[in-house]
Amino acid sequence: MLKFQWNALRHENRVLVHDPARADMALVPGAVVMTESHRRRKGADAVGIRVTDGSGTTRVLWPSYLTVHFDPLDPTEPCWRCEEIATGAG
Repeated sequence: MLKFQWNALRHENRVLVHDPARADMALVPGAVVMTESHRRRKGADAVGIRVTDGSGTTRVLWPSYLTVHFDPLDPTEPCWRCEEIATGAG
């Protein structure tokens, strides 16, 4: 996701996140629950995203804008993590 798109995210926007808790860094669906523009890191807002795993456990991630995509996924958006997952699956 581009930085200006990241900074435009608002509460309840739907996104896909490369989950750092998973070894395969697979995409998991989530929703924006918090934004903190006063804690900008290198020009990017801090964004909290609520995700739920397969067992129903909910947690909030504070990922980098480089690990998040819009939901639905734009297949033309470049992402080395997505490319690695696709290559590994093929």
